[in-house]
Amino acid sequence: MGVKKKEFEEGFRNTVIIEHQLINGKKIYSMYAHLASIDSGIEEGSYVRGGITKIGIMGATGYGQEDYWIKCGKNTNPHLHFEIKDLNILTNPTTPPGTVETVYGYATGNPDDYGYHNPEIYINNDEILVVKSYGSNSKSTYKGKTSAQWEFNIPCNLEGWEPHNMEGALYSVEDGSLFLDLAGSDPWIEMNGLYLDASTAKFVNIGMSSNCPDNIGAVYFITTESPAYGDDKKVEFTVSTGPGWYDYSVSMADNSLWEGTVTGIRIDPANNGIAGTNEDTVGFEYIRIEEMGSGESGSGTSEKSVTGIIPAETNTDQILDKNIVSEKEVKGIMEKVNDFIEMLKGLFGGLL
Repeated sequence: MGVKKKEFEEGFRNTVIIEHQLINGKKIYSMYAHLASIDSGIEEGSYVRGGITKIGIMGATGYGQEDYWIKCGKNTNPHLHFEIKDLNILTNPTTPPGTVETVYGYATGNPDDYGYHNPEIYINNDEILVVKSYGSNSKSTYKGKTSAQWEFNIPCNLEGWEPHNMEGALYSVEDGSLFLDLAGSDPWIEMNGLYLDASTAKFVNIGMSSNCPDNIGAVYFITTESPAYGDDKKVEFTVSTGPGWYDYSVSMADNSLWEGTVTGIRIDPANNGIAGTNEDTVGFEYIRIEEMGSGESGSGTSEKSVTGIIPAETNTDQILDKNIVSEKEVKGIMEKVNDFIEMLKGLFGGLL
């Protein structure tokens, strides 16, 4: 991924190409040409950060000369030749059907037909997740975004999540939640292409309701250093089954491999569903990867070192909305639960 330095080629001379990862998994490339110089910190393999990392100094270089585009008779002042394109090459990424033309930044027809894109589509746009470069000489500590969230507020929009081992296509997004009808064994949903900094994105916070036959949930993950899902990269949590909606905070730092850049997560709401029935449905109100667990505030470490093993406090408003039970009954139950939790805090100190 990222920076590829080009010098003394086809009139561009000092040129940097940077690879960008988009939220949909696609990659695009930005090119910066005619630079007077390329910054010494820009090497193949280095990370760069938008608006922070210096790439180089604008110039008028070309064809092996420092000021070619000033002396060539066009009286061009120092400037930046900037492109957004589909490949990390100097020429046009695509040749339109019926043409044999190779162009360098200047298309005679529609630029989109040649693999170029309008920069305004991507500048100041959250579609770009991370920028990094080729090679191994990076001194940067940039590892990705610090958080991600999915709220499921748009009907029929799974927001990029991929369901696996479901009853056919029996999943939907409605009423602000993602609903799944699980099949037999090993159901899960998966999200890749994340690029999250594991040192700051420490918790996977989940709002979930489960009618599954077992209460064993798990969050699996992959990183740039370990790109395959497996039992070595997971954190389990206990799921409360039944009609209620619960908030869970899964402390991913409990797994020592949660480090570097996290590129994907997989959520298993249970070990098993029940094939041929809709009595094992699961709903997700939200999924958030954040620095702190649900309901916590401040910047310190969580007092709940076992967070993710027990559900966080139940959202009583959601229970009242989705179950026929009086507010007095629910709040009475929750007062007893919270009193019990406070008692456990007194017994075990910082463990809860």
